[in-house]
Amino acid sequence: MIFALSQEMYQGIYEEAQAHDGPFMERLVFYMVNFSGRIERDGLKLCQEWVRNTVDPDLVEAPYNTDKLRVDIDSMQGMIEKGIERGELADDTPVEALAGALVDVIYGEMLCWDMSGGAYSFKERTKEFCGLFLPAMIRPYLSGSDKMGGTDNG
Repeated sequence: MIFALSQEMYQGIYEEAQAHDGPFMERLVFYMVNFSGRIERDGLKLCQEWVRNTVDPDLVEAPYNTDKLRVDIDSMQGMIEKGIERGELADDTPVEALAGALVDVIYGEMLCWDMSGGAYSFKERTKEFCGLFLPAMIRPYLSGSDKMGGTDNG
């Protein structure tokens, strides 16, 4: 039941990001920042429990614990594919590799936040990543006028 509720929340973040009229970078930053913000709002203890239950294969009793990673990668791929569809990203953008790398970043940030005991804001760390490093990762794939796409996350 908890998985179903959380999946609905993350699906809502994904749909809101996809519906945003701004450029690709704004949509992507919105998605990443709100994704991490949702985890932070749900609380450190819940996140630590989820990580513990997904990392230790002896504790993985339900397939939804392992399916969450696939859902998150698929969502990130959907963000990138929509950027290609809208002509904001080049047709040869490596969708799977880029989606995997971006989910790796978010999950890595989440794990570090867990390990720090919540010593800093996960959402703010994601904003920092999006401002400093995300443009360099995405810029090679932006097409035309989107090369300078904004990173405002509202």
